[in-house]
Amino acid sequence: MDDAALWGLIGTCVGAAASIGTTALTTWGAYRQHSKAAQQARQLQAAAFQRETLLEVQESIHDLMRMTNKWYLDRVALGENASPPEQDDENLRVVQRRLAILNERIADDELRNAVRDLRWNLNSVAMGSVEAHVSAAMAGSVQQFSVVNELLGAVLRGLY
Repeated sequence: MDDAALWGLIGTCVGAAASIGTTALTTWGAYRQHSKAAQQARQLQAAAFQRETLLEVQESIHDLMRMTNKWYLDRVALGENASPPEQDDENLRVVQRRLAILNERIADDELRNAVRDLRWNLNSVAMGSVEAHVSAAMAGSVQQFSVVNELLGAVLRGLY
């Protein structure tokens, strides 16, 4: 084999290797760019889901607080052994259930625990049988309600 043919073969191999390398680098770069874009899209979708969840949690907390307070005031007015109207009892149960479901979707551990504690405390108001315990649970719930709302607002603001 003469030198020209050998150098031609070497040149062809080097050119092919360079072409393959360039293609591999370009493909790898495109893959990384696509992966990064997909990850950003997932993060945006997760943040949007969290925002929607937290807005629903906010509404549910307000509904639960309002219904529990109404139930408590009716109990005080009607006496310790009085039962709330069946519709109020059902509404309270539905809101408790909705908030329990939403609570598990909250990504922030501190907020999830605070909402759970408020929900349990409000449930103690509705299910309590001793007036002193019910009154204490209601007073504690009012304080917890403020703390949970502040924390909820802080987490929501962090998502925008």
